[in-house]
Amino acid sequence: MKSTIYKVRFNNPPREDGRTEYFFNTLTAIYKLFTKKEIGCDVRRLWNLKVSKGHQYVSRTCTIVSEVLHTNDSE
Repeated sequence: MKSTIYKVRFNNPPREDGRTEYFFNTLTAIYKLFTKKEIGCDVRRLWNLKVSKGHQYVSRTCTIVSEVLHTNDSE
């Protein structure tokens, strides 16, 4: 079974832990952890740019791409 995940890669770590990559199961989930200012746009813009259909979003602060997550639903 295939699912989609969204990878957010920041140019500079947004948090004190130093991480630059974060993974989410929906575009909306990104905004539960980060603000519009940190991302550079709101979730509607990501939908309009068709990030969920494979297009990427690139801003001054981060890049957001969709990735296929392969799972085994028989386990």
